[in-house]
Amino acid sequence: AISDVLLRLPFLWWSVTWKGPISLMDLVRESAPFVVAGFACFAVLLALRLLPAGNSLMLLAASGVLAYCAALGTLAAFPKGRQSIAEVVELIRTELPRMTSRLSRRPSPS
Repeated sequence: AISDVLLRLPFLWWSVTWKGPISLMDLVRESAPFVVAGFACFAVLLALRLLPAGNSLMLLAASGVLAYCAALGTLAAFPKGRQSIAEVVELIRTELPRMTSRLSRRPSPS
């Protein structure tokens, strides 16, 4: 995982943006909110580890909820992040009914 981030990812980004209409700075600007959100999740989960936990399942559930809250809160602080959140909400709003209707029409196995 570390080799992906430190070796392959920079080379991939450089090779993708070497020629063409997308520059490296365009790619960095588009991904910056998600990188910051990842660091925010990491910080929240690291801080949560310091709290005494009586029940591991409750700690796992709290970690998941707080990580999503930290990510969404951080993304909402950036214009590109708000745009991404709006696109995801729109995708869920339009595609979820279509997918659930398709699942309900499937014949049940006998």
